[in-house]
Amino acid sequence: MLYWHKHGDGWKTPVPMEEDPLLDTDMLMSEFSDTLFSTLSSHQPVAWPNPREIAHLGNADMIQPGLIPLQPN
Repeated sequence: MLYWHKHGDGWKTPVPMEEDPLLDTDMLMSEFSDTLFSTLSSHQPVAWPNPREIAHLGNADMIQPGLIPLQPN
């Protein structure tokens, strides 16, 4: 993929994507924040269902065990 740079004399020249200053890896990495990792580490682990209750669970409960406390009794 090529990008085009315009020179002062009106001519445009192709520039490989790797050399384009807009796609500088160091600049992109400095823009990322670690909010994803900080939010993941602040959450409590999910409690797994009691093995005695597994017989009463449906398929959705096995896929998302963290939703079991939200079900009505």
